Amino acid sequence: MKLSVTQIVQAWLDKLSPTDARVAINQLEALQLATNKQSVRLALLDPLAKGVDRTNLLAQAGFSKPVRELVRWLAEHRMLGKISSVATQAQILLERRDGAMPASIFSAVDLSEQEQADIKSALHSKHGELSSLTFAIDKRVIGGLVVKVGSLRTDLSVRGKLERVRQVIMTS
Repeated sequence: MKLSVTQIVQAWLDKLSPTDARVAINQLEALQLATNKQSVRLALLDPLAKGVDRTNLLAQAGFSKPVRELVRWLAEHRMLGKISSVATQAQILLERRDGAMPASIFSAVDLSEQEQADIKSALHSKHGELSSLTFAIDKRVIGGLVVKVGSLRTDLSVRGKLERVRQVIMTS
């Protein structure tokens, strides 16, 4: 039976205290950012690397035991490439566990009442109850939306897409 990222993260979070979970999630986010560097990504994702090597590398870098164990488990199940999804899902699940989250929607133009209702419905089905939902106009978005739920930010804007294209061109 193959487990989903949500199931894996939920089982992992259930073993941690709220404080340890927050520390571990911050470390996961740092690890996620670090894997954007090719040398780190190669060291972690190298199929020939032994689990002990990865664990030692992470221990030397100051990562907590729960993060090292999660990375080891992901590597053993050939899911280490999903570290970004795991970090994102861990943040969402922890915020849900802590209670309702605030949400903000940024768009380049004023959204109609129907568009706002559709967005609210989609957010509710994905994230559960929200403590608040605000809509704001931000001309820098150009088109599309920037969605912030709790600490999770999803950029679906034209500006964000252009920035990602620029980054790809700059690294090529």
